[in-house]
Amino acid sequence: MADVIRSHVLEPMTAPSTDIRRQLIEIAMSILRLMQSEEGTFVLRMSSERQARQGVFERYLERVRDVIHSSNRSLVVAAIERGDLASDCDPDLLLHTITGSMLVSSLMAMAPEVACETADAEEYCGRVVDQVLRGSAPALTHADGEPSATV
Repeated sequence: MADVIRSHVLEPMTAPSTDIRRQLIEIAMSILRLMQSEEGTFVLRMSSERQARQGVFERYLERVRDVIHSSNRSLVVAAIERGDLASDCDPDLLLHTITGSMLVSSLMAMAPEVACETADAEEYCGRVVDQVLRGSAPALTHADGEPSATV
């Protein structure tokens, strides 16, 4: 099992750009690539076995979480610190929204195949990232014209 786990460890993504939109698209693309690969099948299988075999796959899943989430979290935190994202942006929720969207899109076969439709996949990831960055609700205001604190 240790050999199988070691053979499926993913390398952290490197993103030399400080363009947070570009970085988030690359994160989304990396999730699509993962989910459409043999490694992605392995991750899904291990996730489904997690309850039945607690502890067996925990180290691997911890590594996957670290690569997919923690290493990318620093990119989002840096963008918040630069002022590229709002100071109240939740880096974890932002990443969960994008990576979760890619996971569901892959599971439901709604995302373009990265291997044969790379441009379409990148365009799709860009639309998801733009939607997340833009939000969905209109700016809410009180009767006095002041912005609402809640949505």
